[in-house]
Amino acid sequence: INGLFLDISRKQHNLVNKNIYEKGLLKTFEDIRLLMFENPSFKVEYFAGKAGFSVRRFQQYYKQFFGVVPSYDLNMAKLTFAKECLKNKESFNTIAEKLGFSSTLYFVRWFENNTGIKPKEF
Repeated sequence: INGLFLDISRKQHNLVNKNIYEKGLLKTFEDIRLLMFENPSFKVEYFAGKAGFSVRRFQQYYKQFFGVVPSYDLNMAKLTFAKECLKNKESFNTIAEKLGFSSTLYFVRWFENNTGIKPKEF
């Protein structure tokens, strides 16, 4: 009986510690998620490094906490940023450069693929 009690006690202790760990980890990931929307030109690798994880592990935790992969949120952050820039009448070239696209044409195609309309129509 003592062995069973110790085993149960250890499992409860590990569960409590895991919850404390995950709560701290969740806060870290919430902060990283905000950082993503503030810096949409950065890549997932950058945010994984900020969190102190490999890209694969970062993606696993991110999906566990938020239900989406980080590249989805990063894409949404880029779209939000691009739409704001277009509203402010910034050039496609400037927006592409700010978001880290290799060319303006690539930005235009990406925008159309993600919104269904061309940037000039937006």
